[in-house]
Amino acid sequence: MAKVRCDNCDWEGETSDQGFTILEGCINLAERLDPGGEVPAGDCPECRCFCYLADSQPSVTIEVRGGVASVTRNTGATVTIIDHDNS
Repeated sequence: MAKVRCDNCDWEGETSDQGFTILEGCINLAERLDPGGEVPAGDCPECRCFCYLADSQPSVTIEVRGGVASVTRNTGATVTIIDHDNS
Protein backbone atom coordinates (compact mmCIF):
# COMPACT_ATOMS: atom_id res chain seq x y z
CA MET A 1 0.00 0.00 0.00
CA ALA A 2 1.46 3.36 -1.10
CA LYS A 3 0.30 6.98 -0.96
CA VAL A 4 -0.74 8.45 -4.30
CA ARG A 5 -1.95 11.82 -5.59
CA CYS A 6 -3.98 12.64 -8.71
CA ASP A 7 -2.25 14.86 -11.24
CA ASN A 8 -5.60 16.37 -12.30
CA CYS A 9 -8.05 16.78 -9.40
CA ASP A 10 -5.58 16.58 -6.47
CA TRP A 11 -7.33 13.52 -4.97
CA GLU A 12 -5.04 11.88 -2.44
CA GLY A 13 -5.27 8.35 -1.14
CA GLU A 14 -3.60 4.97 -1.17
CA THR A 15 -3.22 2.31 -3.82
CA SER A 16 -5.48 0.07 -1.74
CA ASP A 17 -8.40 2.57 -1.73
CA GLN A 18 -11.72 1.55 -3.28
CA GLY A 19 -11.88 2.55 -6.95
CA PHE A 20 -8.15 3.14 -7.43
CA THR A 21 -6.95 1.25 -10.51
CA ILE A 22 -3.35 0.04 -10.45
CA LEU A 23 -1.23 0.70 -13.52
CA GLU A 24 -1.75 -2.74 -15.06
CA GLY A 25 -5.52 -2.11 -15.16
CA CYS A 26 -5.42 1.36 -16.74
CA ILE A 27 -7.36 1.75 -19.99
CA ASN A 28 -5.43 2.81 -23.15
CA LEU A 29 -2.20 3.00 -21.17
CA ALA A 30 0.14 3.08 -24.20
CA GLU A 31 -1.79 6.01 -25.71
CA ARG A 32 -1.74 8.03 -22.47
CA LEU A 33 1.93 7.80 -21.51
CA ASP A 34 4.48 10.37 -22.70
CA PRO A 35 7.89 9.06 -23.80
CA GLY A 36 10.43 9.86 -21.10
CA GLY A 37 7.73 10.98 -18.66
CA GLU A 38 7.14 9.82 -15.12
CA VAL A 39 5.37 6.48 -14.91
CA PRO A 40 2.07 6.76 -12.99
CA ALA A 41 0.94 4.45 -10.19
CA GLY A 42 -2.55 4.09 -11.65
CA ASP A 43 -5.87 5.84 -12.31
CA CYS A 44 -7.69 8.19 -9.94
CA PRO A 45 -11.01 6.85 -8.59
CA GLU A 46 -12.56 10.34 -8.91
CA CYS A 47 -11.61 11.56 -12.41
CA ARG A 48 -9.76 8.56 -13.99
CA CYS A 49 -6.63 10.67 -14.69
CA PHE A 50 -3.19 9.43 -13.68
CA CYS A 51 -2.13 9.24 -10.04
CA TYR A 52 1.53 9.31 -9.09
CA LEU A 53 3.30 8.07 -5.99
CA ALA A 54 3.21 10.90 -3.46
CA ASP A 55 6.75 10.18 -2.23
CA SER A 56 8.30 10.03 -5.68
CA GLN A 57 8.18 13.70 -6.61
CA PRO A 58 11.58 14.92 -7.80
CA SER A 59 13.44 16.93 -5.20
CA VAL A 60 16.82 18.58 -5.02
CA THR A 61 18.80 19.73 -2.01
CA ILE A 62 21.87 21.90 -2.57
CA GLU A 63 24.08 22.67 0.39
CA VAL A 64 26.97 25.09 -0.04
CA ARG A 65 29.84 25.12 2.45
CA GLY A 66 33.01 27.06 1.79
CA GLY A 67 32.16 27.51 -1.87
CA VAL A 68 31.63 23.77 -2.49
CA ALA A 69 28.14 22.61 -3.49
CA SER A 70 26.92 19.23 -2.31
CA VAL A 71 23.88 17.95 -4.20
CA THR A 72 21.37 15.35 -3.02
CA ARG A 73 18.56 14.29 -5.36
CA ASN A 74 16.07 11.51 -5.75
CA THR A 75 15.55 9.77 -9.09
CA GLY A 76 13.89 11.80 -11.77
CA ALA A 77 15.38 15.14 -10.71
CA THR A 78 17.85 16.92 -12.95
CA VAL A 79 20.28 19.28 -11.26
CA THR A 80 22.10 22.21 -12.88
CA ILE A 81 24.28 24.48 -10.75
CA ILE A 82 25.42 27.78 -12.18
CA ASP A 83 28.02 29.40 -9.97
CA HIS A 84 28.10 33.11 -10.76
CA ASP A 85 30.74 33.78 -8.08
CA ASN A 86 33.42 31.90 -10.03
CA SER A 87 32.83 33.48 -13.46
